[in-house]
Amino acid sequence: MLLSALTTLLTLLATSTLKSDISLTVAASATQPITYRGSFVMQGEKFNLSLSSYEAAYDGQTFYLYNEDADELTLSTPTQEELTEVNPLLAARAIMDACNITERTCEDGSMLTTLTPRNSGMDLQKLTLRQRDQLPTEIVMKQNNQTITLRLQNPQYTTDSTSFILHKEGAYINDMR
Repeated sequence: MLLSALTTLLTLLATSTLKSDISLTVAASATQPITYRGSFVMQGEKFNLSLSSYEAAYDGQTFYLYNEDADELTLSTPTQEELTEVNPLLAARAIMDACNITERTCEDGSMLTTLTPRNSGMDLQKLTLRQRDQLPTEIVMKQNNQTITLRLQNPQYTTDSTSFILHKEGAYINDMR
């Protein structure tokens, strides 16, 4: 059945907690790629993301962004578009209806799903999701003149309880809600 792998993954992510170490590479046509390492926890739309000196979390209502260098915690109410910019799995779900979607099984047994917007007016040109055993392992987003690659190392579904709220004692609070 077409879209069975993507639909199954998005259904699992709506009810399960996904945890993984990640590497995020941003490559623009005129510059050298930059890679950040960190970790990611996601359950439904809620998530925690840690990269370099930044931590981000979304609890379903409030987006938290902590900048360690400035010791500043910013709280905001994000738009759906802002959330999909931070979380490519949410982006895949948000754009499904506006895309041509193909799925194929690769030689290594992984499933490759490609979403290509039907409207050329979108910033996103292509989103490719690789998964194995119903776990995402790589997401590549091409938009404008850059490619963003998110690699998940040792992704796993967990039953660990997770807080999707950031508390940083002593940090300057910038409440923009």
